[in-house]
Amino acid sequence: MKPASNAFVSVLTIETFNDFVLANVYVGIVYYLLYFVVGGKPILNIGVLEYTNPVPKSKDRVASTIVQIKMGIFSLFSLLLFTTVWLWKVDHLTPYYGYWAGRENEFGLTELILQIFIYLFVFDTWFYLTHHLLHV
Repeated sequence: MKPASNAFVSVLTIETFNDFVLANVYVGIVYYLLYFVVGGKPILNIGVLEYTNPVPKSKDRVASTIVQIKMGIFSLFSLLLFTTVWLWKVDHLTPYYGYWAGRENEFGLTELILQIFIYLFVFDTWFYLTHHLLHV
């Protein structure tokens, strides 16, 4: 597995099955560590969310948290597998592959900041209107 020569064309170069396995292992380790550091196991009291939870522990809460952790691990594994298979087999066949190649500096910092504010305005307006319609 080698790093992408141009990040605007491809993020992760996967050419062989070994590259595919290594990508899953390396990216998976990071995601699983983040998952356990933030969520943690309820019995061991590791993880930021579990350590700071003010609700007293009960058997039901611990059992529910363990089920949620198992579902989270499964969903992380599924997402990681799907994403790396997509990068390996499908991404280079799409018509937008390499769309930004050669256009890296076409837009400046001003356009980036302006488009962020436009996006925030449009999203907040959409949220406000749909929320208002919910209560009508």
